[in-house]
Parts: sequence; structure tokens; C-alpha cells
Amino acid sequence: MYRGLIITVIVFLILIALGGFLIFDIGRGGSELSPEIIASPISSPTPTATITPSPATTTTSLVRITSPKPGDRVQSPLVIKGEARGQWFFEANFPVEIRDANGKILGEWYAEAKGDWMTTEFVPFESTLAFSPSTTATGTLVIMNANPSGDTERALELKIPITFNPQ
Repeated sequence: MYRGLIITVIVFLILIALGGFLIFDIGRGGSELSPEIIASPISSPTPTATITPSPATTTTSLVRITSPKPGDRVQSPLVIKGEARGQWFFEANFPVEIRDANGKILGEWYAEAKGDWMTTEFVPFESTLAFSPSTTATGTLVIMNANPSGDTERALELKIPITFNPQ
């Protein structure tokens, strides 16, 4: 009888723990992305808000791009450097893309924080983005905020016009 009572109590505690986990998981919107998804190339919904920097600059209140500058000639792999406020990151990274003049995605990857990203201050970042040759002379580097919720209302992007080096 004593053994049966212990088994019942253990099963009851396991059910309570499982129920608590499910309530917590549902309350925060489901489970997080697995490391395999974070490390793979991105495919995200089209952001709804484009951050427009001052003419001929790549500085906004959320992101500052030091390289490349608007109109720079670029080739693959492209090293992207700058700094972004901590809320631009999720798990110390955010997506970047390079598109040709027709909007075709030539390459996509992630920029990584080079410091503590859990802050509201600017944090340095860097990315090395390999991309396919372009059939157009110009294109756009797109810097997107990390948006793990997938809400298009929270999606932001900074577009930087670039010129491709002839192949």
C-alpha cells in the first residue's frame, strides 16, 4: 500500500510539472527556434516598415552601418560592419540579405553581435555574406531586425543601395 501511494504521488507531481510547462509555453507563444533553424539561411515574411536613413548615410536611431556605405562597389563575400541597439538582435544575431535591382535575393545570412546584446545601447556587429553573381549592375543590402514573433508589425529593415563589381 505504501509503495502504491508513493507511485501515485510521483505520477501526480509529474503531471503538475508537465501542466505547468505547457501553460508557461503557451503563455509565451510557443517554443523557440531550434539552433538548426537559426544557423540556416533565412526565409522570413516581408517586413512592413522600412527605416529610412538621412540621404547618403546609413545611420538611424536603431542601426548604424559603417561598411558598406550607400553606392559602394561590392563583391562576394561582403563584410558588413556596424552597430545596432540591443533590441535589434535576438540571441545575438539578426538577418541580412543582398538583392539585385529586380529584388531577387542573391544571398542571405546573419549578422552577429560582437558584445553583450542584452542592452538598449548600441552593440557592434559583423557579418560575412556570400552571394551569387548579379545580372544587374546595382542592388540593395537589406539589414533586418530579428523578429522571432514573426509579427509583420514588428518587422523593420534598413535598405542600403549598392553597386556590384563586374564579374
